[in-house]
Amino acid sequence: MLLMLLFVTLVASVHEYALPARKVYSLLGLCVAIVAAGVLLIDYFIQVTVMQPSLEKGQFDGWAMLTQYNPNGVFIALEELGYLLMSLVFLCLAPVFVQKDRLERAIRWLLALSFAATVVALIVVSASRGIDRGDLFEIIVISIVWLTLIVAGPLLAVVFRRAVPR
Repeated sequence: MLLMLLFVTLVASVHEYALPARKVYSLLGLCVAIVAAGVLLIDYFIQVTVMQPSLEKGQFDGWAMLTQYNPNGVFIALEELGYLLMSLVFLCLAPVFVQKDRLERAIRWLLALSFAATVVALIVVSASRGIDRGDLFEIIVISIVWLTLIVAGPLLAVVFRRAVPR
């Protein structure tokens, strides 16, 4: 849950960094990031505060759609939505990085390719499995998003550090 809040903070930092002519892209990304974080915070909070105590007390009524272990359950769908939105945030942020140096080009390409990989994964999984995707797409989209953040984080740190006046 904390990582969702940190994700919004990261996107807000990109918005502050953006050139005035590019702030519309970063603002759109920030708005979508807030929605994505909200969806995932609700998802994870309910899992921790409702599902775990119910499991410990042996209260299983109505669990079929709510359990994380149901590949067609509510929590899987919420995670797919949240991480799809996070991927969309990457697409929104890509145009912010317009400087001609290699670092910003790398960030721009990383963010755009991450979104493209998510879309391709959704199409391929949906085409092969139809509406019954199970948790396969969820696993793929989470992997894409977190790998992107792991690679982009240090790159963005360098960009932000360079932008600080000395």
